[in-house]
Amino acid sequence: MLLGINDFPMTNAGHITEGLSVLAKYKRPLLVHAEIEQELEGILEPEDSAVDPRSYSTYLKTRPASWEEAAIRELLTVSNGTRTGGPAEGAHLHIVHLSDVRSSLELIKESKRNGDSITVETCTHYLAFSAEEIQDGDTRFKCALPIRDSTNKETLWEALMGGHIDLLSSDHSPSVPELKRFDDVQNSESLQFPELGGEKKPNSKDSSAETSVPPPESASVWFGNSASSAAVNSVERERKVKRERMMRGRTMVHDLLISRKCFMICLFELVRQKRGLDF
Repeated sequence: MLLGINDFPMTNAGHITEGLSVLAKYKRPLLVHAEIEQELEGILEPEDSAVDPRSYSTYLKTRPASWEEAAIRELLTVSNGTRTGGPAEGAHLHIVHLSDVRSSLELIKESKRNGDSITVETCTHYLAFSAEEIQDGDTRFKCALPIRDSTNKETLWEALMGGHIDLLSSDHSPSVPELKRFDDVQNSESLQFPELGGEKKPNSKDSSAETSVPPPESASVWFGNSASSAAVNSVERERKVKRERMMRGRTMVHDLLISRKCFMICLFELVRQKRGLDF
């Protein structure tokens, strides 16, 4: 919410209100990424020698818990419309991947007590990892909302086991390893976070180069003129696009099945460790 990128433009409370009024007719939920960009406490400049762009703590400072809290506060100004008799009765507000369990969760608990139709989820990586454990330059752990400190992690566990968090999700977004880490994560001299002045090394194994299919060289021979050649090339390009879409679809389905299995294994192990069970 409100913190947007090109693929997912930012929104505001007005948009949320309009969305809830429409969804109320169909009794459907609205899922919201709760984060509002605000002025940071202390300016982080990439050229500042005191700022280490490869440190996860530096990245954490660029997505503080206060942004999450601010978004949830704004959401709760419109969630009251989902109460019984409200203008958006029948709609439901669901806050995805909560990472701040301190003030943000307390606001949600109060909203529930007031009768708002609202739920919240957190993710397995927030329960399994803490910011202090993430080594410099390990871009595999970069996510938004970010993984916070160990105290927050333990409080998340308490909230989950206490029933204050309604859902546990993976927030899974399939991605090839090259998009998530450098060739050598631990020893890379490149910077971890591009928004802080970091610069990713070009990957020596460029997947786009491997998957590109040149137009058929025999097209002009078959027809003997450029117009017909262009038509053949167009057909071949269309076939190529269809093949690539099919392969992407197969890959996504495969990744989804694997991620669901890994998610359930991870969830089982986390609960087992937390409860001290022995199977």
